[in-house]
Amino acid sequence: MDVGQVFGGQFEVRRVLEVGARSTLLEAVARDREQFVVVEVFRRFRLAAENARFSSELERVSTLRSIHIARVLGSGCTSDGSNYVVSEPHDGDSLETLVRRQGPLPLVRIVELMLQVCDALEEAHALRLVHQDVSPETLFVTRLSDGSSCVKIRGFGARLALFAIGEGRLLGASHFTAPEQLPGIDPIDSRTDVWALGATMYELATGHRPFEEPPEQLEAALLGTDPRPLAERRPGLPLSFSDAVMRCLKRSASSRYDSAAALADAIAPYGPRRGVSGAVRGVLAAGATRLRSSTERVRDLVRQRKW
Repeated sequence: MDVGQVFGGQFEVRRVLEVGARSTLLEAVARDREQFVVVEVFRRFRLAAENARFSSELERVSTLRSIHIARVLGSGCTSDGSNYVVSEPHDGDSLETLVRRQGPLPLVRIVELMLQVCDALEEAHALRLVHQDVSPETLFVTRLSDGSSCVKIRGFGARLALFAIGEGRLLGASHFTAPEQLPGIDPIDSRTDVWALGATMYELATGHRPFEEPPEQLEAALLGTDPRPLAERRPGLPLSFSDAVMRCLKRSASSRYDSAAALADAIAPYGPRRGVSGAVRGVLAAGATRLRSSTERVRDLVRQRKW
């Protein structure tokens, strides 16, 4: 991909952000509004069925309305047949950058950030969209016009490519990979993202990942050992919060929280607003209208036999 290349007649490439196994991330500017965007270009799919699956999955991702998910602004196909998706820019710092710069975060800050992520994932999970790659590297903190911080999830594009080629799992283990994401293990569902949320909170609280083994030993560690208890890594945290994080990291998905909303309910008392019901309502109830709207949109797609 070359600087100056134009996508869809309006998005001009300024620089390459990242080159991955399945896609390339580009920073571009919309010529008509001088708005910066991210263009994710996927490798060319070989089969017509793969293109069809990609389109159907993109339809679902495009229905997400949470302010905490980088919005899809457009999509298209290049002259060589490669699909691309245009989305909001990656403004702000990743949580990975934040914790590396500041060290372990205050508890109230961790909960404030993670409640926003729970809000976004609850909507996605209701539409049967499991992110599979939640981590401090895919969560970005931006600033709203009123000065408040807002977390945005990036990375749904990786899931689009996997779905298109008929694979249900990301390839290779990472330090935020749930055990069932390894080949031959349990099915993937919303509890897979709950595991990643626990791993993310663990790092934000301690500066360490639950498993720190090198790549060649990581799979064995995920399947055969337990991470060091959070209460040992950071003794000053409330025990019930530490227990909530460790519950997310159970090897068996059935032992974890069964939804992002259930996790939000457990950690909300330690956030900026005291009181479980009030805090959770303040974060999750705002998504109810979005969720109904998204669900109705998906039903329309089903009726139209688009996916």
